[in-house]
Amino acid sequence: MFTGLSELRVLKLWQNRISSMQANSFNGLGLLCKLHLQNNTLRELRTDDFQGMDSLEQLWLSNNEVALIQNGAFNGLSTLKELSLLGNRLQGLRIWTFEGLVSLERLWLSGNSLSVMDSRVFSLLPRPLAVNLRDNPIACNRRLCWLKQEAGTTWFPLDQSQLLDCAEGTNWDRVPAVDCPPQGKSRASLLPI
Repeated sequence: MFTGLSELRVLKLWQNRISSMQANSFNGLGLLCKLHLQNNTLRELRTDDFQGMDSLEQLWLSNNEVALIQNGAFNGLSTLKELSLLGNRLQGLRIWTFEGLVSLERLWLSGNSLSVMDSRVFSLLPRPLAVNLRDNPIACNRRLCWLKQEAGTTWFPLDQSQLLDCAEGTNWDRVPAVDCPPQGKSRASLLPI
């Protein structure tokens, strides 16, 4: 698809009504550092969508319709530092959702429909990690205790309320930071952005 553009560093494909990507669409773009796919209609991120992007540092997928991220969708993006998935339709995050993002520093997940997160979802990511979960219907209750524990370990000196907005009727201050119910342990240090 992008034959003859092997020296390309930035690719802006925003607002093009792209609803899906062909397998290996970005092969041959090994020097690409920034990929802008925001404001399209992408619904799913598949395992082979970003293959061959060995130098990618920024991936902007905000304001699409992404509801599903296949396991391994980000494999091969070992240099990615910033990932924006804000304004999509994600409802849950599994432990393998962000597998392969070993250099990630910033993750935007605000403005989705997130209500369920595996307590180990950030455990495969590097530390420290700046995360924004605001504007999601996340119930701040005892089941979110793991997140409060991790958020309290190495935060920037900011109010923890910058991490997320609690769903109506719940309150971050009431989430216990000790005696969490057993659900697995995340080892990520999370920082709000």
